[in-house]
Amino acid sequence: MKSLWLPIASFVAGALLMLAGLWVVVGYPDVEHVSVRIYEARLLDAETHSVGLLVGSCNGAPRATSLRGPEYLEVEVTAFRFKRHQDDCQDFLEVSFRQSDLGPLPAELLDTHTGEVVEIRGGR
Repeated sequence: MKSLWLPIASFVAGALLMLAGLWVVVGYPDVEHVSVRIYEARLLDAETHSVGLLVGSCNGAPRATSLRGPEYLEVEVTAFRFKRHQDDCQDFLEVSFRQSDLGPLPAELLDTHTGEVVEIRGGR
């Protein structure tokens, strides 16, 4: 009988943790997952095509998706942020682009959220 309680207790604990995680995501109506602006792009490593992006979120776990468009490297950054308040800080995101997809790393990228072209500044 003792050996039966351990799996049941583990299952109940896991279910409670899952519900707590769901509440964290759903329980904060002021938080949204949105596209955010790229303020600055800086080349970090030319060999690995690593670029640092300064983006419009504050501790929002930003993520980038990219594709090679007809004119520019097109990049969209999404992050979590509060709906009611402007973010008081910006997040830094390091992105490595695959060389096979790009050819040489371009000097500019297109922020698909704003439609603005952002220069990739060289060096650290």
